[in-house]
Amino acid sequence: DVVKTLNWNAPSAQPNSGAIVDKDTNTVTVAITAKDANGFNVGTTNGVMTVNYDPAVQTLRNVVVHADYSYVVYEEGSVTFAYVKVDGFDANDLVATLVFDLVADESVSVNVEYKEINQGYDLEIEEDVEASTLMQALADLEAAILAGDQDLARQIAAVQGALASCQAGNAALAGQISSVNNALRELIEKVAADLETAETELTEAMNAGDAALDEKITALNTALETAVAATNVANETLKEELVAMIQESQATLQAAVEKVAADLAAAQKELSAAISSGDSALDAKIEALNTALNTAKAALEAADEAAKAELAAQINAASNTVESAIEALTKELADVKAALEAKNAEQDAQLAKLNTFITVVCVIACLGVAGCAAALVLVLKKKQ
Repeated sequence: DVVKTLNWNAPSAQPNSGAIVDKDTNTVTVAITAKDANGFNVGTTNGVMTVNYDPAVQTLRNVVVHADYSYVVYEEGSVTFAYVKVDGFDANDLVATLVFDLVADESVSVNVEYKEINQGYDLEIEEDVEASTLMQALADLEAAILAGDQDLARQIAAVQGALASCQAGNAALAGQISSVNNALRELIEKVAADLETAETELTEAMNAGDAALDEKITALNTALETAVAATNVANETLKEELVAMIQESQATLQAAVEKVAADLAAAQKELSAAISSGDSALDAKIEALNTALNTAKAALEAADEAAKAELAAQINAASNTVESAIEALTKELADVKAALEAKNAEQDAQLAKLNTFITVVCVIACLGVAGCAAALVLVLKKKQ
């Protein structure tokens, strides 16, 4: 037969009218027939078609080519398929059916390019082929198929045997894993019990230490209150003695002032009498008066210095008492601080031991898990 090949693009052909819109499923079904350059349906035995569409409006769900043999190539916005129909398509037969999902509420446009529309086959067949040759070829083909089936059966049997062996290995591995898990669970339970015991002992030790520390703090507070009370008593006593000394000094000074005033009055009286009588002993009287004034001044200064010295001595004694009490309290505070530091060091040591114990347990658990993994790898390698 003479092969007739038609090549043209869709713009030169009439639009395909075999489109069905389903509003319920929101799909469009396009039925494609073979057409000539004028847009009329024609018969065909083989060919190539390309369908172009807008992927922003619709997406391609599936393609069905109604031929004996076909090959489909998908691209973005297009699909191309080649087909072969042994008996050929009639003019109105469907060559392919395409289903699109609508993704936008816009008009749908599908463009079909008929790359090739072939009518008939370009085959050369030797008419003198003998029937015996054809029968032998068919027999050889059947034998090859049978041999292939037998080989496939052997391969399937081998795979089934390997699967059974693998299942047996998996069962053994599961038993080993169960044993390791039980041992690991017992170890974890023992670790949990040891941790609980250590926590209880640590709590008891901390409680005992807290009781001793509370007792020490109570004693320190008592000593501090006693020292404060003693300081207050000393301050009150010192205040009373100081007031008494000041009052006594004021009385002594007042008596001296009164005596000096009396002496001055007597001297003035005598001076007036001497001036009136023109006594020649005026100079002696004046000298005696100055001597009396100097004596009174010296007595007053001596009394004032004695009072100051005694007051300073009492203040120093009170200060020494307060300083002694403060030094004792400072020593008590230092002892308490040292006891606290020793207790903290002991607790840190216990926590360090506990952390070391937990680390050892974790390492043992990790070694157990690593052993399980190694056993699993060995079993798998053995099964391979």
